[in-house]
Amino acid sequence: MATAAEYTDPYLQTYTQVPAAGPGVCGVCHSGPGSGFGICFSCERVMRQVAQPARNVIPISLYTLNSQLWHVMRYFKDGSGHSAELLAMQVTAIIARFAARHLTCIEGVTGGRLTVVTTVPSTRSPAPGQASAGDSRQPCRCISRDARAPARARASAC
Repeated sequence: MATAAEYTDPYLQTYTQVPAAGPGVCGVCHSGPGSGFGICFSCERVMRQVAQPARNVIPISLYTLNSQLWHVMRYFKDGSGHSAELLAMQVTAIIARFAARHLTCIEGVTGGRLTVVTTVPSTRSPAPGQASAGDSRQPCRCISRDARAPARARASAC
């Protein structure tokens, strides 16, 4: 089985370094909020819709519409067959590689060892034959399960 690096090395140039928090950077997702705002419109809207909004969002990469990474993130859960499996494996490898490199720093931000890794299911209903949000076959649930153990074993200082 290929390593996370073998899955992700060909695509490293498609990832965009996430800017550090500060002026002109959303304090939650690290995208660009409107002038004079500390949080972007999307994060502000989502935070108003939930009882306990997450403020420790640690993005792996930013992307633009129709970019390679956008394509992977858009279609890994909506496709079917072999291509969807390959995209899901690429997403798993992205998460595993990021976690292996940055887990120590993430735990520093969160205040201790991570005990739970969770995913946010799609808000759309699945197409016939696709896994639902509560289904253990749902792509993000499988990815977080598959990426956790190897990342913990290989975590190194940032």
